[in-house]
Amino acid sequence: MPGFRIEEPFSLVRFQHSINRNDSKNCIIGLDCSDLSANEEQDVMDQVAITVQGEGLKLYNTTDQKCIKSWTTPPGISFVRPAIYCDGGRDFNAYDYTYAIIASGTDINKTEQGKVVWVWKSRKNSDNDDHDKIVKTFAEPINAIYTSPVLHSNVVIVHDSGSIGLTTKDLDRITANQKPLKDSMIVWSTLFVTSSGNTRHSFIPSSMVPPSSTVVTTVCNMPKSDIYSIKFNYVNIERRSIDLIASVDLKLAVDPIAFTLDSVAGRLTMLDSSGNWKVYRIQLKHSSSKKINCTLVEDLSIQLDGYNFYDTQLGAVASITSLSDGYVAMIAPRKPSVKNGNVYEHVISVWDMKYGTLQAEQTINMDKNLFNKESCICNIVALPNSHLAITVSSVEASRSQEKGGKKLMEVHSSVMLCPYYSEPVSLLAAIGKMKATVDFIGINDNITSPKTIGYSRSGQESCPPIEYSSKLNYATWNKKLSSNQSLETDLLSKLMNKDIKESEFIKDFFDYLQVSWTPIDMSMTSDIEGKTMVYDKVVKSDHKQNNTSVVLSEFFIFNVVSLCFQKIESTVWGMDIILYLLSKSLVRSKYTEKGIISSLLDKNEWALIPIVLERVQDIPESELVILMKSLIRLYTEDREEWSGRYDSYMKMIITTPRNDIFLQQSLKRITASELPVLLNTLINWYNNRLIDLSIQSTVVDFINAILDIHFTTLILEPGLHNIVSELRALAASQIEETDDLEQLKDILGAYNRKCKHNLAKKILAKEKKAEAQDNPGDELTKFRKKNKGKFGGEQGIPIYRVEVFRF
Repeated sequence: MPGFRIEEPFSLVRFQHSINRNDSKNCIIGLDCSDLSANEEQDVMDQVAITVQGEGLKLYNTTDQKCIKSWTTPPGISFVRPAIYCDGGRDFNAYDYTYAIIASGTDINKTEQGKVVWVWKSRKNSDNDDHDKIVKTFAEPINAIYTSPVLHSNVVIVHDSGSIGLTTKDLDRITANQKPLKDSMIVWSTLFVTSSGNTRHSFIPSSMVPPSSTVVTTVCNMPKSDIYSIKFNYVNIERRSIDLIASVDLKLAVDPIAFTLDSVAGRLTMLDSSGNWKVYRIQLKHSSSKKINCTLVEDLSIQLDGYNFYDTQLGAVASITSLSDGYVAMIAPRKPSVKNGNVYEHVISVWDMKYGTLQAEQTINMDKNLFNKESCICNIVALPNSHLAITVSSVEASRSQEKGGKKLMEVHSSVMLCPYYSEPVSLLAAIGKMKATVDFIGINDNITSPKTIGYSRSGQESCPPIEYSSKLNYATWNKKLSSNQSLETDLLSKLMNKDIKESEFIKDFFDYLQVSWTPIDMSMTSDIEGKTMVYDKVVKSDHKQNNTSVVLSEFFIFNVVSLCFQKIESTVWGMDIILYLLSKSLVRSKYTEKGIISSLLDKNEWALIPIVLERVQDIPESELVILMKSLIRLYTEDREEWSGRYDSYMKMIITTPRNDIFLQQSLKRITASELPVLLNTLINWYNNRLIDLSIQSTVVDFINAILDIHFTTLILEPGLHNIVSELRALAASQIEETDDLEQLKDILGAYNRKCKHNLAKKILAKEKKAEAQDNPGDELTKFRKKNKGKFGGEQGIPIYRVEVFRF
């Protein structure tokens, strides 16, 4: 299904360093990645530059997690933002540039703070120590430096006032510069390149700026003002100027801490210090005065509670970054609560900007002694190789002090990488994530709570069948809908009561449906096979409903099934209800938090698994592999007990409907110790003729899938070579049998044709007999019956016909 999948993060590098307390709001540890559009070499895609305050700059390869280059800086140096690494390309004589904006330092005057840029210039064929550092001082404080893939000889500089400049790569000559803006401070900026004619479109069309143009977006603010000015500037390299495309003002009640911009769809997202996340859609239009008007339309506004976003001493402690296909990744510390064990958690969440739903969530496992603190700063950056680079820094006051009485802060930082996979989100994928979205943003998930309307429920879930008649009008129809919704909500509130007993729970459910139900008697059997027979008999029996006007909504079934599996019991709570819903094929795997197979395995309810595999239609392939692994484990641990049922369960798993592509991905979880058990089972089936012809092709497809995935394991593991030899002999024998059967094709061909001919004659005779019994008397009816109601001729001209009247 389209959507987002995020894997568990792994560590890249850790740092321990000290910083000046006055520099706590500067860049403590920052990340920068080489742009894919600038250089499409694989080694450049796998690089990330790390800026560490008090140590320097380091360039890491994310594939082997090794440091490629490093630049050392004095301990007292602090940076305005992460350093920028610009790769020179494939030419060995080309220069690589590294830019770092110095915020403060022991050798930096107060009048030059934020105005000094250190540039390291080096060739690719030179040693790592052979770096030429260039120091440049500008007239205005600098906020950011950007490189563009279409500007091969220049870099873009954004000043603190919001003005933009264009200089050469070595910062020797200023090509273009805007006038400084008075009483204006930059809040956020970014750079992107508009699309060319052969790629995906941009929200800025080619009628406003030429294709493949560099556009710089800035967000500026006046001191003590709640108005934020958003400007789109075009870097005109031909005229050597920075031209304003359009601007728009945005009024915000709370100070923002982070922005993202989707240059394809034209969506601007904003996260403020209170945890409110908003999505705006940018619209650009030509006006009559040859100017471009810009408007912002607010699409989404979500309040995220229970997380830290801003600290008065450290500044912003949360971060967001834009991903492809309309996603936004966010990292923020989660406040301690009973749910998370009263500890701080650092949570990565991925949201889609189109529907505003939580598509993925991942909690980072951190050292609780170091990172279980309120003073933690998180940062996140998207790398071109489908990885998220994450930093988590724990900041606390140091016991030691520098000379001169400067207060120090000790920082423990961890840099991690998190792989992800994404596809454009669909409406169904967004709807399926509504429950997770409600849990994440902290909305009270009470059945009667109006806050859940629009997230986990619509407010009108019940939709009973309506008998259409002449007396039916909108008022009566709406009244009946409201009445049924009220009855269902009242019953669901009663069933969701924590103190309700199981017998009362089952009775209220069947009384509402008006179904006569006999409780299940399990006193006569205790083994798995006996329970399965009892469950199967109950599911296949006829359950008559006295009142057919009562129809269960999907929301009602979801909550009831979830409650039955959430109860901490040794077996499924409310088994009678689950069996009734299975008999009507109303149970879905997504109704349980872990998936229905995992939930049954947690309760050791193996007797219900055969019925679930038959009646539940949306069991994912990952759940089937989990069931397969559990079955193999039980079979190897207690072969005597499970030898009788192992083959039957394995056949049910293999023959369950599935998607072969997703199955191959899930089969990667089969380990080298489980693989011989599985392959020996399949070989035994073929040797002992235990496979029916009806499932022959399904089993062959499964064998092909597991051999494709574990091909290297079969070669590298010496203990599996005997199994490979048996599989080769088995394949040879199957091919030989197929060749023998192929030779019978000509011998039995005449008999097959004769059978088909006799069958066709019987069908034709049956049709003639039916036609004779219902033969119309007049010619017009015969014509209509023969042409099946089609009277039109060619090109709309009716077919002329004659009707004979007999008097």
